[in-house]
Amino acid sequence: MTDYKINVEKLSKSSLLFLLLLPCLLHHPDQTHHPTTKRELKSFVSRKSGRSVRSEKQKRRAEEEEEAAAEARLAEIRRKREEKKKREAEEKRKKEEEEKKKGEEEEEQERKKKEIEQVVKEKKEKEEREKEKREEENHTKSVGALVQASIARRGKRDLPIDVDSVEVIGKKRKRVAMIASNDDSEGNEHNPGDDGEDSNPESDEYEDEKGDEEESEKALTPTPTPTPRMPSKCNRCISKNASSKVKCSLVGNERTVRRSKRLRREDSIVASSSNERIDALEESNRELSRRLYLMEDMVRFIVQTIQLVDADEELEEDWVKRTGDVKGKGRKE
Repeated sequence: MTDYKINVEKLSKSSLLFLLLLPCLLHHPDQTHHPTTKRELKSFVSRKSGRSVRSEKQKRRAEEEEEAAAEARLAEIRRKREEKKKREAEEKRKKEEEEKKKGEEEEEQERKKKEIEQVVKEKKEKEEREKEKREEENHTKSVGALVQASIARRGKRDLPIDVDSVEVIGKKRKRVAMIASNDDSEGNEHNPGDDGEDSNPESDEYEDEKGDEEESEKALTPTPTPTPRMPSKCNRCISKNASSKVKCSLVGNERTVRRSKRLRREDSIVASSSNERIDALEESNRELSRRLYLMEDMVRFIVQTIQLVDADEELEEDWVKRTGDVKGKGRKE
């Protein structure tokens, strides 16, 4: 090892400090001795610089690795965030689909409920119409039974029933009478000047009407059909000078014959005009119902008018009592 001789007196303080610190700066664990020559010093400096470069590369690499790890963590966080957003969007979509499906099911149930209510309503209306129809048929049958009973008492059992040819006259007795258009045009087939019990047609018509009235009053009580009473004599038997028993048994009573002809004539009229009378009765019923409603409205309007007039009079009297003013003419003296 070469020893350097240095004049310490000629060195400055900085140089002295540098010389004092030089062994510390030149010390390295790999070296067994301190560099003494210029070559050793150059090699030491080159090794030292290369070691520092490597340390910087390692440091840079470590920083890059840390940045990469941080970026990886950020990417993982972003990925998890995106997955969470997707999961939330999927759950929201499923929830909306469930709500939509539930709403459609509720609408379907509401529609089915309305359809069921409509069917029940139509069924109820149909039952009401059928019930009204049955009641009308029962009423028709009851009136027809009364007519049949009345006709049976007249001796005409097989006469077809037409309820439209019957009128209920009176409220207490409920007289049932057959309507016939040709009742007033009937005439006597025999000579009105002949002598006998049945020679007067007016008395015959009166007796017919009286008998019809009595029979209609007793129509509700089922009684056996009476046999037609045969008179002891008739005009035809007397005019032909024949035995009353023989002739009356063959020809019969003149009034009975005339009544049977009238009934046959009524049968033909009823059979030909039954449908027209049904339509006419229905139209008259509708007209009567409309008039009844109009009358009810008129009565209601009249009552309301009377109430308004009474209220106006009461208000006027109250005003006069409080102010003494009669219709704005000033106070009373």
